[in-house]
Amino acid sequence: MDGYIRRILIDGLFEEKNNYRIDLEQGCNCLFGDNGCGKTSIINLIVNSLTLNLEGLREIPFNKVTLMYAKTGQKRASKLLTVLKSSTKTEQGLDELNLVCEIHPFNLNYTFNVSRIELIDRNYGPVITHFKTMLSDFVNLTHVPLLRLHESEMDYDDDILNRALRKRRFSQKQISELLDPSVRTLVSLKKEFKEAYTEKTKVIKDELESLKSRIIEKVMIDARVVQETSRSFALMNRALEKEPEEIDVNLYAEKFNLANLNVPIEKVQEHFKQWQALNERHRQNWLKLNKINSNKNVSEK
Repeated sequence: MDGYIRRILIDGLFEEKNNYRIDLEQGCNCLFGDNGCGKTSIINLIVNSLTLNLEGLREIPFNKVTLMYAKTGQKRASKLLTVLKSSTKTEQGLDELNLVCEIHPFNLNYTFNVSRIELIDRNYGPVITHFKTMLSDFVNLTHVPLLRLHESEMDYDDDILNRALRKRRFSQKQISELLDPSVRTLVSLKKEFKEAYTEKTKVIKDELESLKSRIIEKVMIDARVVQETSRSFALMNRALEKEPEEIDVNLYAEKFNLANLNVPIEKVQEHFKQWQALNERHRQNWLKLNKINSNKNVSEK
């Protein structure tokens, strides 16, 4: 699974010519509108289509829905699934309701007779399982059910459980989390968001550490020295013959502190000691080579 639902096309929701086109972005999306405009029906239509909830699709008044998906990081939409609702009459004159489902990537069509609810699970159980397995290759089918609960609907008749929780010193907030399905769902969502946030924070921290290392590498190379060593070969001889300049280690340590990199001064001193030793070794070798060149002794060269 490496995709997300990119676009929803709905024909005839509630009534003819009541059509919708909804474009989604990767990540979090929001449907908003007046009460009764169809937000919940649209969400249920999407979920029921992806999970092949035939009973749920049977109850929603619509003609056709097409779900299009895009690969992660992309926006180009491709058809994933189309569900078409059709009504026909049998030879006996009875109304027969069918759902035709097409999985576009596999070019597969399924027709389900949903006229009688009691036959749906019995006839189509294995097909539904296979259907969801195929779709899971393209998008994540996980969803959180919608809840519309009011205090009047909550079952708080269980006073014994309430009292027992209070005796155990549970706060009212903790009791609500245990007894209120809405609160339980919100707590679960909060946990998921917290885990996602922690994971993203870890990625950002690793990227900052990598950036910090690159900054240190850049600062450690003095711009003046880089300019000197990039000159012509003739000037290298003159540079190596000069005595090495004294380097102010504290100046570099101050640069790191200003950049909030917190590099210990001992590390900076160690770095420049190694740099000076390397520079002196090459300088001595260079002087030795010049001396040999002046003697014109081929074997020594």
